[in-house]
Formats: sequence, structure tokens, C-alpha cells
Amino acid sequence: MSRHPMKITSTHLADGRELIYFDDDPGVLSGQVTRELVDHRDLPESVTESEMRRDPLTGEWITYAAHRNNRTFMSPANENPLAPTTPGNLPTEIPADDYDVVVFENRFPSFSTRIAMPDDPADYPWTVDGEELFPRRPAAARCEVICFTPDATASGVQRAADQLGGATGVALFIGIGFSPVLTGGADTLAPYVLSAALAVVGLAAGAVVVRRAIVPERTGAGTPAAQQS
Repeated sequence: MSRHPMKITSTHLADGRELIYFDDDPGVLSGQVTRELVDHRDLPESVTESEMRRDPLTGEWITYAAHRNNRTFMSPANENPLAPTTPGNLPTEIPADDYDVVVFENRFPSFSTRIAMPDDPADYPWTVDGEELFPRRPAAARCEVICFTPDATASGVQRAADQLGGATGVALFIGIGFSPVLTGGADTLAPYVLSAALAVVGLAAGAVVVRRAIVPERTGAGTPAAQQS
């Protein structure tokens, strides 16, 4: 199977977070169309306070991210931070007014690579209030936001079908995205079993209706998408 052509373009937002465009639009591939790379917002440098603490009763590590109390929540439609930036509206997380797929670091992540750490690791408070019973660690990882369409009113299921191909895309979207909700979000294998079952059903049906599958190939300068979504 020939690889699907894809251009990957990396830039940075005003606070230093990375944003990556993934485009298979013929105009972008030919260079006739370019994506806006400059974030014109005035934002402070992105620094978080994400940390993990171990529960002494269960042994589980719990993530604390107090900065998320200030995250954007239920904004009006004209202030949607995940919509593309368009003339006459406030700038958003996405500088361009059009794209195929865009990925960027979460502004209010639970895990972060931008944690405020002392120069000397020995100065980091590795326990809570000095109590060895409550160990603490930096919640170091990367959380990303993925937007599949510049149309902020589009259906996620429809976009998945368009991008991945018919029933396969729908099954994967539903299986991976909604199975934890359907199972009550229980901390068991049930969400993953349901995800797999829905995906298999979709693949079986998709064998008949799938028109194409996108296999990205780096054809331009950029930075690969990072580890964690």
C-alpha cells in the first residue's frame, strides 16, 4: 500500500507550547497554501505545578494539578479556544483559520513537561509536609489536544468517518472515546474490552465501506507528535 502524502509543520504558541499541523490538502503539499504559525496572543510562559502523591492505603499514585482550577470551562461559542482563529473574533489556541488536523500541548494539563522545578533536585519536596508516608513526585509527561476539523460545530463521529474511512472510523471513535462512559468509568478492564469489541465490529463492517486509510508520511520539516495525548 502506498503511503498517503502528509505535511507536518511545527510551531510554538505565545507561551512556548508546541503546536503541530498535519495536512494532506493538495494546496498545502504543493506549497501554494501555508498555515499561520504566529500566535499573536500575549500569554505568560507556560509553567505548571503538576505533581503525584502516593495513597498510603492503596499504593496508587494520584495526580494533583491545582492550576487546572483556572482552566477554560464552558466558554461561549465566540470564545471557543479550540476553534480556528478567524477575522473579527478573539485569537484562539489555533493561529490558522483552516487545517486538516492540528495537535498542541494542553494549556492546563494534568501532566506536564513544564513543571517548575528547583535547579537542585535535592530542593524538591519529595514528601508531603516532610512525611515519608506521603511521597510526592513531579507529574512529568506530555498532554496534548487533538482537533480533527476547523469546523467547531462538526460531529466528531462524522469527522472520524471522513478521516479514517466509514464504519472503521466510527467504531474506533466510539470504542476508544466513549466506552469508559458507557461502563461508568470503572477502574477495570471493561472499558478496554468494550473498546476492542466495538473496534472489531467496525473493522468488519468497514471492510465493505472503507474507501481509504491515511498513513502519514513526513514530507516536510517539523517535529513528530509527542508521546502522550
